[in-house]
Amino acid sequence: MAIARRSESTPTPRPFSGSKKIVKKTAGQIVRTGVVCLLFCVAALAGPQTANHSGQPANRTATRAATSATARAAAKPAPKAAVTAKDLEQLSRALKQKHSASAFAKLSAFANQKSSGELGLRASLAVGYYEYSKTHYAGASQWLERAQADPLLKEYATYWSAENDRALNRNAEALKHLKQLRQDFPNSVMTEQILHSLAEAALALNHPEETLAALNSYSLTSEKPGLLFLRAEAQEQAGRKVEAAEDYQTVYLRFPLSEQGPEARLKLVVLRSSLKEQLPPIPLDQRLVHADAVFKAKYWSEARSEYAALLADSTGAERERAELRVLICGLNLGAGPAEASVLKITDPDVNAERYFAIANWYRNQQQTREMEAAVESAP
Repeated sequence: MAIARRSESTPTPRPFSGSKKIVKKTAGQIVRTGVVCLLFCVAALAGPQTANHSGQPANRTATRAATSATARAAAKPAPKAAVTAKDLEQLSRALKQKHSASAFAKLSAFANQKSSGELGLRASLAVGYYEYSKTHYAGASQWLERAQADPLLKEYATYWSAENDRALNRNAEALKHLKQLRQDFPNSVMTEQILHSLAEAALALNHPEETLAALNSYSLTSEKPGLLFLRAEAQEQAGRKVEAAEDYQTVYLRFPLSEQGPEARLKLVVLRSSLKEQLPPIPLDQRLVHADAVFKAKYWSEARSEYAALLADSTGAERERAELRVLICGLNLGAGPAEASVLKITDPDVNAERYFAIANWYRNQQQTREMEAAVESAP
């Protein structure tokens, strides 16, 4: 019989991030219900739990036994119908609906049956994840712990057990689970999420060396801004300020549009004040590239801060553009065009950008006459 295998294309849920939430323009991270989708994929792989599919007794002894069993069954109340893989799928889907109490009760009762087998373990995972998603962390613990006995879904059950432990501030237990996951599933499709949670749990325990060991063992850490930022935090916690600043600077310059970018900038400012000559200043051209990136991405508050910081170190057209873009960011944050209109500009390209920005502001305000006047006044 073929062995069911988990598909690597299965959507992977996002991790709990209780120790930190970094917000850019959108709301904070939302836990996605990927486990339920996973259950849909694997539930069909488990066949009905019956012992004989032939429909024919093997011999006369079997016939007599069947007849006797039928007679005994007739004298007893009819047993409840067993939950099938299809039932599990439907009940798991029902957990996502507004009125899910009935599905939760049925799944819980089935998972508690001693004879429920692998489907019962998967029901435990569905119930445990549901409890976790509703922030019922204490109730989720037993279900997720039980679900780890399922060999097919052990990786997911263990991961969510760790996330549940973190939500309960049981970081030592979470760290134990996560380190075991890295050992048992080194090529997991959830490697990045596991490492992220492992690093945060270790940092919460003030164990920066464990964070560094885990992140340095992963070849793609330097390509992942979230992991790189955590490594910087571990370096800082371990007292290695220069190494921490280097990682923060890498996040800031290489990943300007990442969620960690703004906080990396703030960390750099703090560390630079104490490290002084030990941390060379960022070259002006790299700072300009970074400011241009966040400006083009329309991160107006961040771009305004970046260009304002450039004013003291830039000259000529670069300074004029920085001054103008500080005001353009203001236009997009609710200010009017008066200051931009009277700003002294000598560079023709910067001046053209000024009039385009003013005309665009009037267009957005549906002031057609003023928009046309701004366009006509452009040199």
